[in-house]
Amino acid sequence: MAKPLLLIDIDGVLRPTVFTPSRGYDIYYLKGRKVYLSEQMGGEVLALASDFELVWATGWEDQANELIAPILGLPSLPVIHFNRALDKIAGITGFVGDRPLVWWDDWVEEGEAEWVRQRNLHTPTKLIRINHLSGLMPQDFAATRCFAQNLRTPND
Repeated sequence: MAKPLLLIDIDGVLRPTVFTPSRGYDIYYLKGRKVYLSEQMGGEVLALASDFELVWATGWEDQANELIAPILGLPSLPVIHFNRALDKIAGITGFVGDRPLVWWDDWVEEGEAEWVRQRNLHTPTKLIRINHLSGLMPQDFAATRCFAQNLRTPND
């Protein structure tokens, strides 16, 4: 049985919009802009690979593997390609099929939230909205691990 998917956005998720040196973020200059990334965060994400297939779901698309993954210590991951910058659902739907998933994103429109609600009626799906100011927090990792645990021990 295939692992559930973990869809990973970068901006506002792995890359918070506020610099937080106390959480181990460093400053990098990528694509002509200042980017805050944490190697430690990469290790925490990679630890989830035992329970999830990690997948980029980001506007960075293939550049996520070229620019972000090496800094975070992540391997090259599958990439969901969006047919239009603001149409995430078409690309995600085509990629995920009927596999259970957790989706980390900071910017979710009502249509995307409705897609998650409808999908969750037949396939376990969890949207974790990340605060773009802080990026991923311990509670986001805990909720993700809980989702995987619940898949392993369904309620009968």
